[in-house]
Amino acid sequence: MRSMAEFDVTLQMAQQDRENRLALEEENKKQRKMMQANEENGQDGDGSAISDSLDVSNNADSEPDDLARLDGFKCMEELYLGGTNMESPGCLSVSNMLLTNMSLRILCLSDNGLNDQDLSLFSQSLSRNRQLPLETLRLSFNKLTCVGIETLMNAIWGSKTLREIKLDNNQIRDRGAQLAAVVLTSVELEVLDIGFNRLTIVGIKALMKSLAENCSLLTLTLSGNVLDTNASKAVSYALAYNKTIRKLYVDHCSLSYAAQRHIAAGIVSNSNLALRVMSGFPLGAISVTLGLPSAMENWTNEQVLKFIRVMWDRNRHEKESELSLAKESMQSMSSAGASEVSLNTASEQSTEKPSEKKVGPSDPATVVAAAKSAFATLGDSAGALLLTEEPQREISDTSPMVSSDAVMLEKTPSGTLRVPPLDDDSDDD
Repeated sequence: MRSMAEFDVTLQMAQQDRENRLALEEENKKQRKMMQANEENGQDGDGSAISDSLDVSNNADSEPDDLARLDGFKCMEELYLGGTNMESPGCLSVSNMLLTNMSLRILCLSDNGLNDQDLSLFSQSLSRNRQLPLETLRLSFNKLTCVGIETLMNAIWGSKTLREIKLDNNQIRDRGAQLAAVVLTSVELEVLDIGFNRLTIVGIKALMKSLAENCSLLTLTLSGNVLDTNASKAVSYALAYNKTIRKLYVDHCSLSYAAQRHIAAGIVSNSNLALRVMSGFPLGAISVTLGLPSAMENWTNEQVLKFIRVMWDRNRHEKESELSLAKESMQSMSSAGASEVSLNTASEQSTEKPSEKKVGPSDPATVVAAAKSAFATLGDSAGALLLTEEPQREISDTSPMVSSDAVMLEKTPSGTLRVPPLDDDSDDD
């Protein structure tokens, strides 16, 4: 038989359980009412906005209270706040939002008067939320120096998702460029814009050394930074070794004639060139002064770059053909009585050479010879054949059998290469 004390304890437990159930039911009612209200306002069940994109760029009338509500947009993937005059209060709201957001991919904070202290707070949030899948970060036209950039670079170090950073029109200077160069070794950036940041040879040299060995960067903007002769030599070095960069912008860099020649020499000497777009000076006219065909003087930069890629591709094919003929010749000599040992040795050498990829710039004589040979093959209509086809490469119904970078040509009976003519009657056959 239970004592009175045990009975009192049991009664108290039952009463507490009843109170807990009533409180839970009341909480469920509140949640259901909140969900109904959120559905009417276009939000999900936890108060987060259903919208995956928010753009209030160039809206200078945005109030701090408006930005403070960013915490409710937990499923947002794109946030554009450029030109909103948000300054420190707005940056604080964005930083708080980043602590809990797990879906944001694109963030634009350009032209908001942000300083190093704001960026430091922002970087702390990035460091604490390593699950944020941020891909694009735009911080152009602010008041950032190398102090704030250092906190940012520490925060994004080793990021597996970040692909684009825009830091143009700030004051990061050489130290900021050096930090960006170091980050290129740990983050697979594809787009980097550090234009108009008053860089000198110190920052340019550090950045170019990293670019020469980089295998991910596709677009680099150096516009607005003075590139003197020494800085242009560093750029030339990087362009002679890099195999991936496709777009380079060097507008308003006060490039002298000698500086232009250095950069052009680095481009034409890279037998593994991937560059498609370059702005800043007429590449064709400068290439002519290096010994390339005079017809290139009036070509667009895109035509010149395409010719260089075709030139080196043709040069590689010629070398492979020569090695193949040499191998066949050795085999015929073997059948006539040459020793088996010498055949095996020659065969090994001939199979090794095609697989060896030249690293670094080709010598000037080789460049000029390859250019003249390629131009002679293409004929007088080379400029028309090399018109850029960048927009057409994005069409989804291109042939899966041919690389998007391939140049489709046919050889005439006289041996000249040309674009195959369109024959409307061929469909009737």
